[in-house]
Amino acid sequence: MFVNTFSLSLQENLKELKTRLPAEDILTYPFQTADGVSCVIAYADGVVNKQLLGDLVARPLSALCIKKQSNDGGRVASNENDLLLKAEKTVLFPEQKRIQSWTDAEKEILDGNSVLWIDGCKDALVVGAKFLPTRAVIEPPTDIAVKGPREGFVEDVKTNMGLVRKRLKTPDLQFETLRVGKQTDTAVVICWLDGTSNADVKDEIKKKIQAMDIDCVPDSSYIAAMLSPRKHSFFRSV
Repeated sequence: MFVNTFSLSLQENLKELKTRLPAEDILTYPFQTADGVSCVIAYADGVVNKQLLGDLVARPLSALCIKKQSNDGGRVASNENDLLLKAEKTVLFPEQKRIQSWTDAEKEILDGNSVLWIDGCKDALVVGAKFLPTRAVIEPPTDIAVKGPREGFVEDVKTNMGLVRKRLKTPDLQFETLRVGKQTDTAVVICWLDGTSNADVKDEIKKKIQAMDIDCVPDSSYIAAMLSPRKHSFFRSV
């Protein structure tokens, strides 16, 4: 029977992880807290900053006594919410959230985030330690400007969003992220100025993107072709 929720047993979760994500670049880093509670961080090699994971996640948790202290000075088991709550307060990352399903865990790991499991917890903690290889922001070779800025968009959508935000310092600037591609799960971001852009046009673009049935999105030209109202026009409409 297909089970989408995590187990309280860390070993069971590790077995399930290897079943769902058997690729050799999906790595796990096991460690223990100061009072012997087992933890594991899972991540995709090459797209995560491992030094930050060690310094800001594993090292603080390794020095933490995560179990409750009894009246006689001994340690007693905490409930699962207490364990994860202590971990959330100890992990020194601003980007973190709880997840409860394997569907979310697979998506987060493949997207470049790390997932922390603690023995005895049925929730996991996502830590945003992405370190994706990206090209530097340079002048675009196909669209050289005689005057004006020399910065062009790159392949990383977050960098491109930052470049737009850098120049439009207004709360009216809005972004909405959609996912396209059955195999690539590519982030496609709609950007508009609220109150200035035509809301009907934005909604129509969103509807077309959500309806796209495509396996892979290698570059933006695939999205442009599917958005174009006239496929064989002499003039570019996107």
